[in-house]
Amino acid sequence: MFCRLCRQHKPAPKKGRANRAFVEVGAVIYRKDYLERHIIMELHQDSIRCQASLASGISVINSFEPTIVLEHEAVIGGFKCLYWLVKNELAHHTNYPKLLSLAELLGCDYFRKLKIDRRNDYRSHRIIDDMLEVLAEVIEEPILTKIKSSQGISLEVDETTDVSVGRQLDLHVRSIDKEGHVFNHFLDLVPIADGKADTIVAAVKNVILKKGLPRERLYGLGTDGAAVMTGNYLMLM
Repeated sequence: MFCRLCRQHKPAPKKGRANRAFVEVGAVIYRKDYLERHIIMELHQDSIRCQASLASGISVINSFEPTIVLEHEAVIGGFKCLYWLVKNELAHHTNYPKLLSLAELLGCDYFRKLKIDRRNDYRSHRIIDDMLEVLAEVIEEPILTKIKSSQGISLEVDETTDVSVGRQLDLHVRSIDKEGHVFNHFLDLVPIADGKADTIVAAVKNVILKKGLPRERLYGLGTDGAAVMTGNYLMLM
């Protein structure tokens, strides 16, 4: 037996095998409960909705609108979950998929829209890193705007290493507003090839240019006092 509607519209399989009963291959079980189970499946319901849209003359764009809204809500919800993990300093790569699964159990069914198929979803490490970059840009933009309008700024620079003992340069910026309040903000964490003075100076200059900081209002530099940080001359301009 085949399902005429499902074979006509043939929704893409979300998971499992591609040879589905009633669609790609004929069903060989003739029990009533087996037919009823197919009728209530999401695959068959999607086919019914597609057929109803064609019969009523609804445009293709309008027929996709509910799905687009749900996917939009799912993506926003995913960003909120990731932001909550980062804000609470929890391991995001391991806890983000678990948090989405918990949200689904609590009734947030639209998170299922994040699972496009078995290979593509919004739960992989690469996608999580991309989402973090987007979050960082949104959070950083108003901070940089505030720093650029400051009456004066100074930098704090220090060397550090990551878990693989790779060299990094940690940069913070201090700014002052019109009322004289001082603010300290994290600026960037830059990987560097070595700890030489020329390498550090080049990295600091690149960060200043990339962030668009007003160099004419850069009045101070704070370091640990090492020779590679200070030297005889300081030329960032």
